[in-house]
Amino acid sequence: MDGTNISYATCFAMYNHESGILATSRYVADVQRSTSRETQLLARINGQWLPGKVLCPNELAESMGKESNLAVIKLDGDGRAPAGIPLGSASGTWAAFIAGFSNAKDKAAKFHMGEGSTLSLGMHEFGVTTPFRKSWTGGPVLDTTGHVVGVITGKKGEMTVATTAETLIFYSMVLDLEFPAYPGDSCSGEDIEYL
Repeated sequence: MDGTNISYATCFAMYNHESGILATSRYVADVQRSTSRETQLLARINGQWLPGKVLCPNELAESMGKESNLAVIKLDGDGRAPAGIPLGSASGTWAAFIAGFSNAKDKAAKFHMGEGSTLSLGMHEFGVTTPFRKSWTGGPVLDTTGHVVGVITGKKGEMTVATTAETLIFYSMVLDLEFPAYPGDSCSGEDIEYL
């Protein structure tokens, strides 16, 4: 953000209000480095804007590599505690995928979430079926009570979810589109990537 223009990046972030440490998508922080003008990185925590900076060296993110799309940011100020995040959600429940800004007309789509485990890696994973747009990446997954239970990023059928703030564990999710949300947005079986 500079004196005349404000650029917004919608993303999901894990935030610890006691330490002021925020973990979010790396591309959000990269905007600060890629612009030639003077910029300031701000994060909106429960309606309050807090200035912040990327921790450098960002040892955690660097050790995981650029492909992890993770940035760790230190925020200045006292953000209020975020809404509670349940430790888990029931398999097969319906949830609302909310992304973008609150006044966006095309912000919500419904999807069905299931769960299971992979034999190859022995990891517990979730599976989701939903239409989506590229601009919706980073939106949180809300359960029927309004609690945040995850986050979605879509890339050629690949999805990632961050679960609870207590663990900061990132799971792989595989997207299977039933139908395109908008013309040109589609995914076939050949596009699905497994991690």
